[in-house]
Formats: sequence, C-alpha cells, structure tokens
Amino acid sequence: MIKSGISGFFSISRNGLVSIPQQIRSKLIFPKRVIFKPGAINKIGDEIERLPHLKKGLLVTGKKAMKRGGIPQTLAAALKDKGIETILFDQIESNPDVLSVEEGRKILRRNGCDFVIGLGGGSVLDAAKMIAFLANKDDSPLDYLDGKEAVEAGIPYIAITTTGTGSEVTNNLNLVSRELGKKGTVRSPLLVPDLALVDSELTHSLPRNFTIAVGVDGLVAPLEAYVGKKATPLTDEFAFEAIRLVIENIKLVANDGNDAVAREGMALASLLGAISFVNSALGAVHGLALPFGTHFNLIHGEICGTFLPLIMEYNLPISYKKYEQVAKFMGVESQGRDSFAVALEGIERIKSLLLELGIPLSLRALVGDRLIEENDIEQILDNVGGTSILNNPNPPDSAPSREDQYRIIQAGM
Repeated sequence: MIKSGISGFFSISRNGLVSIPQQIRSKLIFPKRVIFKPGAINKIGDEIERLPHLKKGLLVTGKKAMKRGGIPQTLAAALKDKGIETILFDQIESNPDVLSVEEGRKILRRNGCDFVIGLGGGSVLDAAKMIAFLANKDDSPLDYLDGKEAVEAGIPYIAITTTGTGSEVTNNLNLVSRELGKKGTVRSPLLVPDLALVDSELTHSLPRNFTIAVGVDGLVAPLEAYVGKKATPLTDEFAFEAIRLVIENIKLVANDGNDAVAREGMALASLLGAISFVNSALGAVHGLALPFGTHFNLIHGEICGTFLPLIMEYNLPISYKKYEQVAKFMGVESQGRDSFAVALEGIERIKSLLLELGIPLSLRALVGDRLIEENDIEQILDNVGGTSILNNPNPPDSAPSREDQYRIIQAGM
C-alpha cells in the first residue's frame, strides 16, 4: 500500500481503515468511517453490516459507465451474500438535476429502502447525498437550492467513488434545475457520508482524458486550500501531501492507466485534498472556472487547469512563501535564491506540467472555435460568487474585485 507522508496524524491500517486521532478528528469535517484499499468494494457487505439494521439499499449510479464495467452487479452480489437487497437507480446525469433527485426519492420510498449507496463520480455522489438527505422529508431539493438550512439528518448514506474526485468525504453537493435555469450548492455537515469507500482499482478503466482532468482538479483543489484565507496548519498538512502525491503520480497514470501504484497514489491525493478543502475552502480558480466552464460547457478539470497559473500569478505577492514550498518539491533550486523568484519558477514548472498533460494555458485555445466576446465575460462575472472567491488569499481582506477578475480572464486569452 502506498505510504502517506503525514503518518503522525493520518494512518491506514492493513484492512484499509483510515484513522485520525480523536483530538484531530474533532476539528475536522470527516465521515464516520473511511475505507481506503484496492479491492475494498468486495468487502462492502462486511462494512455495511457494521451499520445497524440496514436491509435494503437504493444503489444510485450514472446512466452508462457503471453498466459497462459491471460494477453495480458486483456490488449487488456482495451485498446479497450478506442478506442485503439493492434497488438500482441508474438515471443520474452529469450535473444532477433536482428532477432526478425527486425520482430517486420516489423509488426509494416505493421500495422501502432504508439506506442509500452512491456509486460513481462527483455527480452521482452529489445526487445520492441529496436523495439520502431528503428520504425522510417532504421538502423539495429546490428548497435547499434557495437557501433553506439543513437541520435534520437523512437516512444512512454510503459513498463509493469510482473517479477520485474527493466527493466521497465532502459536506456539500451541486444541483441544477434545468427547467428553472437554476444551479447551486447545498452545504451542511449533515451531508457527510456515514461510510466512504475508496477503491483505486475502480479507477483503472477511466479514459485518459478523464483521468487527466480529474487529476488536474485534484492538484488545483489542495493548492487553493493551501494558500486560502481559511487555511490552518492542520489543513495545510493534508493539502501539501495531496499536492505532493499528484505531482508524483499524475504523469504516470496519464501514460499508463493500469499503473496500480500510481492510481492508488492519485486516489489518496484526492482523499487528502478533499479533507483539506472541505475544512478550509477553495479559491479564485474554482470561483472563476465554475461560471466560465458552465457558460462554455467545458470539462471542469481542464478549465481549472487553465485558470491555475493565472490565479497563482495573481496571488504571488501574498502567497509566494507557500508557493515556494511547492516549487522546492518540484525540484526548483532554492539555495541562495529569493523566495519570490523560487515561487515564480515553480509556477513555470506548473505550466510545463499542464502543457505536458495536454491542458491549454489559453482560454481561447480551451474553448476552440467559439468566440469569447465581451458579453460572455460580463455574463460569467455576473455568476461569480460563493465561498471560493471569498477565500482567495489576494486581496487579504476581501474577494478579488470584478475589475481584477476581468483582468485575469483577459490575461488568459
């Protein structure tokens, strides 16, 4: 099993149980139980038996990918051996819609399911979280998109990631209403899974472009958490280890998707990175990439990668000391050199890594033959908001101004 460099307060047992000392765990948003081990899906029945009185689960998946791999069938068979029935709900789309959540809740109630399993990537896990949360309520998902506070827990929820996005340990979810033209984030400690299972073997079949996009997002997220206003020494430990693991492994998995050690390293990076940002926050990369990517229908990891060096350069006057640490890990010589210069060279190394992975550094190159017009930029800026942009380290006492956001986008053209 791959080793983590933060073993002083994070460990993984031989059976895959992730352990964090109670005095540290009490300071973190973290699932009740996390299993991290290749092949762990085959032991899911044993894990669910630890949760009291669960007899029938709604298995939430996407429409295509899981069917091709036969993973839902493997999971259902493992649970059947333990006397646990599953009802399949395989209608979750990318960027899950409130209508899909409503349909999932109907199927859950009709079949008397007493827990929910989310099996898939971020969209599936987001939908499954909301279905589990609403299972014992008559509220609409739209109520929570409109800002209703979550005050009552749902039914037990188990998250099994097949992509390594970190959604399996987070306390938030993203939903859209295509009918109403609405999108938003729901955030609450009540959304944290009761059990999270990370089995890196489930990621081996991911296509190369998807592997790279998820991996780049897995670099951006802890980098933002590392330098953000809400960063703490504790979240820094998780963030920096995630950064280290991505830098060490992302080119390996891009070149060989069946490299089991590198896949495990990326899965651990995703887990640690999610712990870092869910307990701090993200930054202006996500703050700008989300509305820009939505406007042009871009792949999330790719648009985050394009924005990353732009935001790092913008943050450099404030964050150069932390960027220096990342640069040193990437092999930048620091002896006798100014910290700012070392950090700046580190950003150039990040750019080189992104280009090697096929991530364009130009927004125009990313959108292809579509034009980025002034009206597009204004619409994008109208939709910037939330905790990510507020957590950005520069400026120290506010979010980047609209004028600064505009200049960043122009610099990326």
